Parts: sequence; C-alpha cells; structure tokens
Amino acid sequence: MRSGFPNSSRGRILEEEIEYKPQGAKWQLERGLEHVVQPLSFYIIDGVPFLAAATGDKSVCERNGPGGYRAKYFRWNAKSGWVEISQRDVPVDRIRQNLLYGTLSATPQDDPRGLVTLEKKRSRDGSYHNETLKTFYERRPYAHCTPAK
Repeated sequence: MRSGFPNSSRGRILEEEIEYKPQGAKWQLERGLEHVVQPLSFYIIDGVPFLAAATGDKSVCERNGPGGYRAKYFRWNAKSGWVEISQRDVPVDRIRQNLLYGTLSATPQDDPRGLVTLEKKRSRDGSYHNETLKTFYERRPYAHCTPAK
C-alpha cells in the first residue's frame, strides 16, 4: 500500500494489483482523485476472467443503462488485455463479490497487507462474503443508474 502525508503509513489505497497467471491476466490500478474504482470481484466464468469494480463515476450509466449499477466491468482478452464491457454482457447473478471491500481496520496494525485470502476476507467483510454482484447492488439502491430526467 502506498499513501502520503500526513500519515505515510496509512491512508487511502493508491495502488492495487490482481493477477491470474494461468491466462496472463493482470489488473493494476493507480488511483487518482477522480473516478476512483473499488474492485469487487475477479471471477472466471467458462474459462474467461471478469473483473467488476464499483465506481462513483456516473458516466458508466451511459454504458450500463437505466437500472444498471454504477460499476465498471471488464473481460480479459489474451490479445488486447482488459476490455471494458457493458453490464448486459456480465453474468451479475453468477459472479460473487469475492474481493476485499473494506481496507481500513480499527488500528493500522490490523490493516490488510500482502495476499488477502478468502478466509481473511470472510473475517473482515462479515456475512456478505458470498453474495453475488446482483445481491450486492440490490442492497445499495443509491449505486444504481437512474433514468435521465
């Protein structure tokens, strides 16, 4: 984790990396101040890696449509890398929210570092560790795309 002033040992995450070596799929994220994304799921469906990430960027609603979720979705392509796709092309009822959602603990010593296993994730995220993206967003109506007025 890289963070900055005033507390260089703790702060928002500036870099994140997810890798699936069998297919060479590697997701690297450097966070800027705008349109931060929070990876929610890295999942293999029918041999194809998918990545879903929550975002506050409302422009994703143009791609996902009214009633869609404020999330970015990517499918791995061995030739071109990660390709952003529409929510319509993602099996949100099958993909589980399997990445760590909360990263700050009560104390800095308890913050996650290095590899976060599913068992560590279960102990941090509580009872929602096995929900699908669909149920994750159904509990968060504020993160839905609304029709233009």
